[in-house]
Amino acid sequence: MSLSRIGWARATHSKRIIAPEVCRQAAIYLACFALVATSQFLSRAYSLPFGGYPDEPGHYLTGVMLHDYALSGFSQNPLQFAERFYVHYPAISFGMWGPSFHVLEAIWMLAFSESRLSILLLVGAIAAGFMWCTQWMIGRIFGRAPGMLAGFLVWLIPAFQIYSSAVMADLLTGTFIFFSVYLWSRYLESGRHSMALGFGLFATIALLTKANAGCLALFPIPAAVLAGRTDLLRERVFWMPAAMAALFAGPWYAYYSWLVWNIAPIYVTPQIAYSYASRTIALLGAATTPFVLAGMASGFFKTAPRTAPRALWAAAVSLTLSFIVYHCITPGGFEPRYVLMTAPWIVLLFALGVQWAATAFLPSRRAAIAVGLIAATVIYGAVNFRVYRKPRLPYAEAARDLIPVRTAPQTIFIVSSETTPETVMVAEIAMRDRRPNHFVLRSSKILASMNWGGDRYENKMRNDAQIGETLRSLGVGAVIIDATPSVTPWPHHVALRRFVSSDPEWRLTHKYQEVDGGPVVEVYAFKGVVKMPRKIDVDVRYTLRRVLSAPVGAAP
Repeated sequence: MSLSRIGWARATHSKRIIAPEVCRQAAIYLACFALVATSQFLSRAYSLPFGGYPDEPGHYLTGVMLHDYALSGFSQNPLQFAERFYVHYPAISFGMWGPSFHVLEAIWMLAFSESRLSILLLVGAIAAGFMWCTQWMIGRIFGRAPGMLAGFLVWLIPAFQIYSSAVMADLLTGTFIFFSVYLWSRYLESGRHSMALGFGLFATIALLTKANAGCLALFPIPAAVLAGRTDLLRERVFWMPAAMAALFAGPWYAYYSWLVWNIAPIYVTPQIAYSYASRTIALLGAATTPFVLAGMASGFFKTAPRTAPRALWAAAVSLTLSFIVYHCITPGGFEPRYVLMTAPWIVLLFALGVQWAATAFLPSRRAAIAVGLIAATVIYGAVNFRVYRKPRLPYAEAARDLIPVRTAPQTIFIVSSETTPETVMVAEIAMRDRRPNHFVLRSSKILASMNWGGDRYENKMRNDAQIGETLRSLGVGAVIIDATPSVTPWPHHVALRRFVSSDPEWRLTHKYQEVDGGPVVEVYAFKGVVKMPRKIDVDVRYTLRRVLSAPVGAAP
């Protein structure tokens, strides 16, 4: 047989093997997406406002802003466009986080739409990808059944249930971290330069998504030591990922560092450090902690089974420890959504620990893993699984009544709240608006001054007369008040509600409250003729160090 025929036969055989596997993995991904879509539906995410977490409206509106800028044909200075957009819809978080998630949102919106359903399907696709990554890695090592069980185990994690139904960047960051760590393990195993450069690429994108990916800076050297590949430290390519991250992600963090520092940092305490260490190791439940620790220790003992490549074990251990150390030395409180980023690697360490502990009783290693994962899934699911439901907030209904059609004439609203972020209402109006048309001013920016964290606060209103003059000078046509009582009421919020509820020029037009209780939203309308100003100024000196302006009456 000629060499050409031999080559053709091998290529044909390879295609016959690869094609079914690609179809199988695609089917698994669709199954993961179906699970995520089910949890989103049960959480009521498709019909309720972006109020599951305070950052949700900011993430959504930043993507909308980039979407609208692209639709404008990039016809003006991007900074001027962003500032004008912020005056209309003051909930933009560009610079507080990296741009990757928001750019992805904008591309998705251009392809589909900026509706709530559309953006939640994007979140679902990302979450399904995070699940798929876990099952793919476990499946390659231990077999298909353990892999699918591992993906299902990730779906059961309470933090995953919550944030797979929220417009947040954590799962996207975790996915980029996964690819970074996996490619580095391949580099340690094979020494191929392309794997190291791939790590640098995904690590840079992860850093440009969220700063939590900074843990990857601590990760490569310990991983090389644990894998027994210290010889790679002498190669130039070993250090190239650091140069890539510094070159492409460094300028972003250098430019926006002043913005982040305007937030009051939460300094690390022993309690926060303990939470990160204990909750990361026990991500799959306290009962799994001994097995995760056994999986971390298994690489040090010759008696432990060697199903997974040593480099992959080293990468999992190094990432886990680097993640804990990084979050123990950088300012910020503990949040379960951060720990969720380590889920694929905690599942791998758990599987390795179960394998090591169970092979003494079960002759088949895969049987040991299957039994361990089934037990973990059943026990963890029985103890922790619940249908997460987003809080029922009446803001969507209020926005529908205020803006019945996208072509509604320009109105200047002011929204005030203490218990629910004001940005939730901003996002609801922007979603229905022919942008940029309406102004949705925030009382915390107009009647008061405060920074992102709220620890620097100044009430600008001395009396009711000043509130009335401010509303008239701004041409406010409607005031939206969240009347839900707060433990620590803001003086400007209390004064605004007292004024509009008692002044004869204002009348209560709508009052919203869910039948099962919850937030109370009141809408007050101005009785007289509203005199629109020429422009709107928003003082954001606490965060952006200047006053932003936008003209009133300009065509969208």
